Amino acid sequence: MSSYYIMIDSRDKLYGENNNFTVSFSNFNLQPGTEVAMSVDEICFYNSDKPINSTNNTIIFREADDDNTDYTITLTPGFYTANELASELQTQMNTTGSNTYTISYSSITGFLTISTTLPENFKIVSISEEFGMDVMTSFLATKTSDRIIQISGPEYCDLELPGLFNRNMSTGVNNNGLVKRIPVAVPFGALVSYQSAEAGDETIVKSDYLENVRVMLKKPNGILFDLPEHIHLS
Repeated sequence: MSSYYIMIDSRDKLYGENNNFTVSFSNFNLQPGTEVAMSVDEICFYNSDKPINSTNNTIIFREADDDNTDYTITLTPGFYTANELASELQTQMNTTGSNTYTISYSSITGFLTISTTLPENFKIVSISEEFGMDVMTSFLATKTSDRIIQISGPEYCDLELPGLFNRNMSTGVNNNGLVKRIPVAVPFGALVSYQSAEAGDETIVKSDYLENVRVMLKKPNGILFDLPEHIHLS
């Protein structure tokens, strides 16, 4: 079994973005069919994923006196505290709609509450799960989140090397790709430095599939991790 220590940096990619790129392993000149034991032991990148981003920053609501009009607000991508989020939502709903809205956050329950004054009513018709609020089926003057809001960013992400037809050495299971789950236990903007403590997680890879290797960094929901800075792994 051959052993190589390979350092991968997204700045050396053939093409792609920092969170989804392809690198070349062709310089190792392995003989076709050679089996190589492969594992990911160390990963470094900055936690630059914006909890509020282009996938979840749009909310659509309607008002009872004009049920045929969709009012759309779009939050600026970035990191918000819960109180900052409530304040920004209140500003945008008041600017966009014709009702007067008050939005508050409870640090005790972790819920947002949106309210207006009767006889005014509203209905949320499109909203992302991070806000903890389901789509409303009827007009109300007050609506409180159905669940705790989740705007702190992902607790972990998955490093994937798809397209490697391989076999796990410890389980013998064949699969199509190498996956490493990485805890993101640092604040937004801080360095994630992860060293694998797992034993026996090597994967046998045929050299035929090592000419070019794709690297992806995903959040738990399968969406790519927002990574404007580079990633380094070995």
